[in-house]
Amino acid sequence: MASRRPFAVIGLSFMALTETVGVAWSQSAPTLRFAVIGSSGQTEVPFAIQQASLDKKYGINIEIIDFAVPAQKYTLFRSGAVDISTGNFVDLLRQRKGGNAIQAIHGFQAYSSRFVAKPNSPIKDFADLKGKSIGTFSTTFLDWLIVRAAGKKAYNIDLQTDANLVPGAPPLLNQFLARGQVDAALQFSQLTLAPIAQGEQRILIDGRR
Repeated sequence: MASRRPFAVIGLSFMALTETVGVAWSQSAPTLRFAVIGSSGQTEVPFAIQQASLDKKYGINIEIIDFAVPAQKYTLFRSGAVDISTGNFVDLLRQRKGGNAIQAIHGFQAYSSRFVAKPNSPIKDFADLKGKSIGTFSTTFLDWLIVRAAGKKAYNIDLQTDANLVPGAPPLLNQFLARGQVDAALQFSQLTLAPIAQGEQRILIDGRR
């Protein structure tokens, strides 16, 4: 494999990934370092590749590199520590504009992030988030940008300025909420399943996209 490899960001689509890898890397059987936020369920793509033996079929080795905060993957890319990760088109355009040679593989899997609160919270809808402490894993991530735009249009509320933001890695947001350090949190849907089932959280808004 060449010493300088193009960065690749995928949108959770292992079919597109394996086709590209099969063409580009099958001859030398390299190790593909796959960066994921394991706590958010992003390991499902490399897991599916391994379970279906697609890595063996296309002559690659999968190594999972776990990280915590969405923006951290671009630091990993720049340092040459990873080869591929999940992402979104906003980050893709931003990174390309900044001079990073990122290639994209379009995905077809839908997912969602949710606003959650404690079951007994007085917060009922988006308007009630104004002035509250809101946990978020990133204010530059596509999910947050959509929330800001939709909130401005529908409620004339910009959570970036009209709420007290508390940043944290996704696993920490559940802890913040449980301890009462935030009133609500924008969270990966996978990390809300267990707390909701256990009666520790309830869904305020399901931001499917």
